[in-house]
Amino acid sequence: MSEQNEPAFSHLRIVVPFKLKCRYGGIDYVWAKGGEAINVPIDAARHCFGFGLDDKASAFHRLGWLTTSDTLETAQAKLEQIDFQPIRQVFEIQPGAPRRGKARRISNDRSLVNAGGTKGPGAETPNPVPDDPDEDDDEDDDQPAEAI
Repeated sequence: MSEQNEPAFSHLRIVVPFKLKCRYGGIDYVWAKGGEAINVPIDAARHCFGFGLDDKASAFHRLGWLTTSDTLETAQAKLEQIDFQPIRQVFEIQPGAPRRGKARRISNDRSLVNAGGTKGPGAETPNPVPDDPDEDDDEDDDQPAEAI
């Protein structure tokens, strides 16, 4: 497959015909034996293989393929053996992720509800509005409030 500078995909399926290991973003990408296909994010492919870059020397050096300028052709020949296939979407299943199906019950919806609190429905409920200390039956001795 020919490489593109502006890919319209987020992952590549990379098939390496020989044993190879590369690390990017704290994740090891390991091809333990030849012919394995691994789905790799485009940024990791760019870091590991120089995918989409004109100058692949830094990637070749990270892989250990480029030790001197004389080994550039050998490194390029190894890269040409690797198959890069674009993937339109990748869905990864995380270990321990909830699966589709019947959801677990959080509570027993048939349980009784006590709306009266801990003392029960017969207990007197306190008045939620506090009493005004200046309020009384006669309004003669009350001081008028000042306007602010």
